[in-house]
Amino acid sequence: MIQNCGTLFVQWRPCRVRTVCLASPSTTGIIKTEQLRQQLDLLHKESENTRAKVSANNVRLRLMRLFEAAEKLRRQAAVSVQTGKENDAWELLFQKKKVMQAMEKSKSRIEVLDELLAKLNEAISIKEDQLIGNVGLDLEVGREEAPIPIRIVSSKEENLSMSNANQDLESDPPKFVQDQELLVVSTSQRELYAEKDWNKTIMRDLSIVSCKVKLTMNSM
Repeated sequence: MIQNCGTLFVQWRPCRVRTVCLASPSTTGIIKTEQLRQQLDLLHKESENTRAKVSANNVRLRLMRLFEAAEKLRRQAAVSVQTGKENDAWELLFQKKKVMQAMEKSKSRIEVLDELLAKLNEAISIKEDQLIGNVGLDLEVGREEAPIPIRIVSSKEENLSMSNANQDLESDPPKFVQDQELLVVSTSQRELYAEKDWNKTIMRDLSIVSCKVKLTMNSM
């Protein structure tokens, strides 16, 4: 008894990957641009407030006056010692000590405010660079998303092109051509992570310096 044997040929065809887009690149870029602008506005306001604290309260002028007062008390104490008024000299030196402590607090406050202002200026500079680069990227994405002419292909032409593609794939085994795309995605992710790490670092530094300012002001 002879059984008919058939040969089954399985033809490889490239699988179609369905990509789900939650938002277009241009929409995402616009949102990020608006976020950068809001962050810049907040940083500029904080910078203006810090400058106002330095100038309006006349911290540096107060430091100079305290220094002059300490020198005056020192000279008076020296005169009291020469004239034999030791009790007056001790009282003057005690007042001078209090003035010197106030000077140290004022000096510390000036240093903290200068540090905060420097951090704010650094953050503003970086955010402005990011905003400029993001706006340029939005313009490039807008050009890439320009309407493309649509060509209607008949079913006959489509079958012919699929047949040619299958022949090419049979003669040359398929390769993973997604390597370049994966490289681009990984590079973008690294840049995004680096930007997030920098944002966390600068915000942490600003928070630490702000706490120093509050502690210095409360101690005065």
